[in-house]
This record gives sequence, structure tokens and C-alpha cells, in this order.
Amino acid sequence: MVDLLIQCNTLPLSVIIVGIGKGEFNIMHDLDDDNCEMVDSKGNHTTRDLVQFVEFAKFSNNGVALAKEVLEELPRQVSEYFQLVNLSP
Repeated sequence: MVDLLIQCNTLPLSVIIVGIGKGEFNIMHDLDDDNCEMVDSKGNHTTRDLVQFVEFAKFSNNGVALAKEVLEELPRQVSEYFQLVNLSP
């Protein structure tokens, strides 16, 4: 999955993952690479954060807060993509 996400860094793509249930979400937290520290199997580093991960259970009683958290990083991700490809948003 990391290899695929790093390949997608140059595409106009954002990935939003909502974790449902009480499972372990450590891998999902790792994919939500806010600090751009992911490295793929070929040694390539991520160039931008394109994943937002949110645990549904933390917001299950507040749909507005859930929506805010799910969409929180999207504007920045769009801006980062446009900067990456030297376009003005």
C-alpha cells in the first residue's frame, strides 16, 4: 500500500480512510503521513501528505465533528498538489 501511495503523490488524488469498529488502526495511522516520512520498497520518499485517516468511533455521536475531521486536510492537500505541479489553485 505504501508503494502505491507514493506512486500517487504526483496525481491529483486525496485518500480519506474512515476506520470503523474497535480494531487496531496502527497501519492506517502510519498511512496518514502528516510528516511526509513514508518510504516505499525502492527507497522513494513521499512528497506530500495525501491520506487522511479518522476513527469513526471518536465521532460517532457527532456527525458535524466527524465531517470536519474527515475533510480537514483536504484544502491543504489540494494546495500542495497544485504547488507540486507548478499550477495556481
